[in-house]
Amino acid sequence: MIFILRRERHAFRSLHVDSFAHTLNMNLTALPSLHPVKRALIPVGGRGTRMYPATAAVPKELLPIGNRPLLEFALDEIADAGIAEVVLVTARGKSAIEDFVEDWNDRHAGLLKVAYVRQRAPRGLGDAVACAEHVIGDAPFAVLLPDDLLVGPDSTLARLVRHQSATGAAAIALQPISDAETSSYGVPEVSGSENGVHAIRRLVEKPGPANAPSRLGVVGRYVLPGRVFRFLRNAKPGAKGEIQLTDAIDALARAEGAWGVPLSQRRIDCGSPEGYLEAQLACSPVPDSHRPVALPRAAPSRRTASPAVVALSPPDDCA
Repeated sequence: MIFILRRERHAFRSLHVDSFAHTLNMNLTALPSLHPVKRALIPVGGRGTRMYPATAAVPKELLPIGNRPLLEFALDEIADAGIAEVVLVTARGKSAIEDFVEDWNDRHAGLLKVAYVRQRAPRGLGDAVACAEHVIGDAPFAVLLPDDLLVGPDSTLARLVRHQSATGAAAIALQPISDAETSSYGVPEVSGSENGVHAIRRLVEKPGPANAPSRLGVVGRYVLPGRVFRFLRNAKPGAKGEIQLTDAIDALARAEGAWGVPLSQRRIDCGSPEGYLEAQLACSPVPDSHRPVALPRAAPSRRTASPAVVALSPPDDCA
């Protein structure tokens, strides 16, 4: 069953903030009383240009991984984290997503309340999130990028939810990255860490190796306070001329601090052909003895370059 969500406040008792926050002098005294994380946002309005022309026929979020659409993994992840409401930010040509989500809900006894918001044009992740402000309200919420398939038993999203609920500040997933990858990720400046959790001072979108403040990259899992909308309202186009969510989180981190939680699962970028194939092999029921470990190198053609060899680590459980 599909529901349209209302703006509403959720009363929640205040929790003791970890002493580590005080050690790092984070500005947590300005944070309001804490709220439980009850809503998640999934942006599904992108055009899927890296997977074109397949995405001319099927939204990239519905491309199958084994016999399950990619979006199903994100919905399962949300439900497993104890989140009860989901907002999908869609765009023209994505109506098949609504049909699939309704089917998923039918198979799960209406487990999630669902709302849809239309993004008029692809103006960046920050713009997609801002489109849902009137539905999300001022309570904390999760953001999941379904392209980032996370597999493994220790849910990164659940860890982010717990950390945000305990501190009231933004919590985002981080992973180590190489020098070359600093041009493809949001990169944080961190001022300290304890048990692998980093205190974030600022974030830079796709800075490149010369300007990157660390070798950590933001992965597509966030749990943010509703206060982030204040910064999205005034956001200016950043990298690639788009409204970047990273820029809004940067302003939020400068004002009150934020947390970087290390990725606890295997991440596969299903938005690229190489990552998509890796996900197929990782989540396939084919026995290990029959799994290829690399893609065969095809002969070059006049129109396309030969595909790169992709080394695969042992498969993870994607059930």
